[in-house]
Amino acid sequence: MRAALIIALSILAAVGTSLLMNMNQQETAAAENVLDANDTADAEVAALRAEVAALRSELDAERGRPKTVAGAPNRQEVVDLAAAVRAVLAEEGLLGSGADRAQAEANAVAEDVTVEDLLAMLQQDDLTDVQWSELWNRARAAGLDDELLALIEQRAEQNPGDADAQAELGAAYIAVLMDAPAGPEQGKWGMKADAAFNRALEINPDHWDARFQKAISLSFWPPIFGKQAEAISNFEILVERQANLPKSPEHAQTYLLLGNLYQQTGDSDRAAAMWTSGAAMFPGNAELAARIGQSSGN
Repeated sequence: MRAALIIALSILAAVGTSLLMNMNQQETAAAENVLDANDTADAEVAALRAEVAALRSELDAERGRPKTVAGAPNRQEVVDLAAAVRAVLAEEGLLGSGADRAQAEANAVAEDVTVEDLLAMLQQDDLTDVQWSELWNRARAAGLDDELLALIEQRAEQNPGDADAQAELGAAYIAVLMDAPAGPEQGKWGMKADAAFNRALEINPDHWDARFQKAISLSFWPPIFGKQAEAISNFEILVERQANLPKSPEHAQTYLLLGNLYQQTGDSDRAAAMWTSGAAMFPGNAELAARIGQSSGN
């Protein structure tokens, strides 16, 4: 099973713990076709790159301090940031080998699509995080999101010993949470997601997707709930267990986000050490290199 929302959540996690509670994923469709080499003049491309650089600078500045709900970016700022980041990823060819096919299939989803079709597309191994979110948006637009969730819940119930099915259910609950009204409703879905990830980890403690999504989800809870320590603990377990797994580019996010959490707790030395360890494992990761540069400049 793919790790749902890894790219999107990893980038946005550094913005603050309240962001997940305020995001509406339907708006990420605005991120499509930001860069079109055939239609965009050189001057427009240069302007866009400058805007992306500015957004990255703002994001870097935000990473150094935790946010409260009152200080969280608004939805349009999130959409703009997602669009800029996705544009850079597309330009650098980092959206995944199956992106074009997955996008074509997502665009083909019409109101008369069956819920079984949507489920099959969601379960593609090479589906990127953006397409995953878009398919959930398509399901909502077609009025099939409740049926889709029911199918995923049924699969998890019928396969209680399948860690992938439980982790998939947790990711589905996160998708529902993102479209839920702010407040207790989001908290309900967050707890259901955490319980599903826990079931997956009871079956297989080394299930990377489930633990990563659990850790990153916990990091979004407002500080008043005291989930930060649990998020750190799960990221620390991931770092330890990744050493025994085949190295994968997505594993770099564990070092990045754990370092961010250390910094948010005021432990700058541990944060810098974590980013440095990650950069040694993944020397091509620009975010880790940037964090090391910032920490050494302070």
